[in-house]
Amino acid sequence: MDKDARNLCRSLKCLNIIDFEERCHRLLYSVKPSKHKTIWFLKSLVSCYKLRNDRNGVDCDILSIVTHFFKDLPLNWLLDTNSVKNLKYAFCVNKILCFFKDTDIFNEYAEFIWRSIGLSSNAVNVEVLLLKYLKVRKLLRVKSELSVFDVHHYELVAELLKISHEANVQNSRLIVDLLKTSIEMHVNGNITGRRILQPNYPEGFLNYVLEHSRREQFDLQNYCMEHPRTLWEFSRKLSVVQSVSMGNFNRTICLLQHGIDVFPANEVNKASNKFPFIALGMSRNYLLVLHTMSHIKAVNDVIQRLNRGPGIDPRSQAACFRLMWNSIPDPFLKPKELDLAINTEYFSFALHDMEDQVPYKENMALCDLYETFHEHIAADSEGKPRSLKQLCRCAIRRSLGNCFQLPEGITQLELIPKSLKSYLNLEKD
Repeated sequence: MDKDARNLCRSLKCLNIIDFEERCHRLLYSVKPSKHKTIWFLKSLVSCYKLRNDRNGVDCDILSIVTHFFKDLPLNWLLDTNSVKNLKYAFCVNKILCFFKDTDIFNEYAEFIWRSIGLSSNAVNVEVLLLKYLKVRKLLRVKSELSVFDVHHYELVAELLKISHEANVQNSRLIVDLLKTSIEMHVNGNITGRRILQPNYPEGFLNYVLEHSRREQFDLQNYCMEHPRTLWEFSRKLSVVQSVSMGNFNRTICLLQHGIDVFPANEVNKASNKFPFIALGMSRNYLLVLHTMSHIKAVNDVIQRLNRGPGIDPRSQAACFRLMWNSIPDPFLKPKELDLAINTEYFSFALHDMEDQVPYKENMALCDLYETFHEHIAADSEGKPRSLKQLCRCAIRRSLGNCFQLPEGITQLELIPKSLKSYLNLEKD
């Protein structure tokens, strides 16, 4: 590598796009006279390039790329060259991108962004920095599939989401782009000897991302299901069943009020018997009860093993379960009905000599657990169909949810009292 090339590699320190507009204006006054001819030639070449692209109908924003690439020109880069060939090489987008990746400039730029955001508490400044960071990722076509050595890219994006919430950034498109970026990131292969740092998101972060997703009509829950290998562990907190099993009432009502599906397709597949040709398999509401009880049992078992204590208060789990069931039109199930459904499924499989494919003993244990919860869940509604009022609530919420208008759309309903709005928003039984 010759001397000029080594100087070039040392000079492009972090692709500082933060103040490139100001640097471009200072360029006319700070460069040496010997560089005027080169800069004039560069501007002429860009204008000619743009003119030919316009004539041929080619869409290529070469001006912005050149601006980003030469922004540190007056301070670092020596332009003492008369070679048109070298200038054309610099304008070649693919080779520029390869140069950036080979010299690991994006890693340095990410560190620069992190330091700059740490020094800024203003929401506007944070938003500008985040927009430019995402623009650079798009320009350099950074892959979502990471190696073990690139996991720090995910850790940065996940932390930027936390910073966006703390700075109260209100650019919904920006927040959704950050969410997509963090969800899409996954590791190629197994991670051994490398602990991935997950941000400790503060209270209110869930409502923050759900609200911005609603504004952009972005189905956050479905997007997480489409990326099961995501490194973003917070995506697991979008499960209503998991929130119920943890007895977390605030998270449960936040998810339900924003229209998160109680029993999405991926959880149905986990709970079902996977044999659709057997007609007498359990229906969706029975599967939901067993699936929820399974999560509750798993959580309690883990807590008892770790703390040797009683686990989570069953009353808080029961309150969350009742809240979840109030968001759907199905009637409350009696333990005897669940017992009958479990036995019916078992004997249906036995007729096909497949009884070993049914976790009969485990399901009966979950049925016994449900019986202990039942008096707290539906003692006042046992054996009764859902009221017309409840069915109307579910129908209205379904219509608003399909239009991404939950919970904001409820407050905009006219000519109905506040008590009815509270009922529609699951704040009342």
